[in-house]
Amino acid sequence: MDFERYPMWMKHPHHRPAVVSDDYEAGANRGAQFKHHAKPGVPEQFPAVMVNSPDQEGYYAAKGYVAQGGDPKAFERAQIAPIPQGYRHQEYPRIVNGLVQQDPNAPEPETNEYPKWVRPDGQEPRIVKSRAEENEVMRGSAKHEPVKRETSAVEADCLAAIMAAAGETGATPDARAELCKRAVAMGLTIDKRWGEKKLRQAVEDAEQKEAA
Repeated sequence: MDFERYPMWMKHPHHRPAVVSDDYEAGANRGAQFKHHAKPGVPEQFPAVMVNSPDQEGYYAAKGYVAQGGDPKAFERAQIAPIPQGYRHQEYPRIVNGLVQQDPNAPEPETNEYPKWVRPDGQEPRIVKSRAEENEVMRGSAKHEPVKRETSAVEADCLAAIMAAAGETGATPDARAELCKRAVAMGLTIDKRWGEKKLRQAVEDAEQKEAA
């Protein structure tokens, strides 16, 4: 890494931080008469500036600003300084182009996905407790397909109510019945209050997810 003077921060010796006016400085429970005597707010004075060229540095130096860097010898000393005892380099997380980049090899965060049922090709369904176990069990399988659960009695009643109400909602009974069958086959949780449009969208979304 080579020494570069710019960009560089410059600070003013008479810098003063901003002062925020606090109506409740005397206490939130004090009377209204105390709220009108808060100290007035004051903006920041002589804030630090970043310069990117000798011209900018000279401009702010004429206003009293002092450079906060740009010492090649100090940079060289920092480059050759011994590593502090106990120091451990950590590359991640790091900022790349203004975005935080996490370690691509970091372990996956905890999830409530497991345990779950999976169905390996040519084998009986079984429960896996982690992604590593799932990858091992599903190795060689054409598709990682979770086991579809059976439709509960409550869901069956909902399906019956949806099909019975098809005439009242203006939906086509045959089309609605077909959607209900497809939903049951995929193990979807549906509601008897859903119209044909919402039911169709749920089925199509599930089919697209399976195909992915």
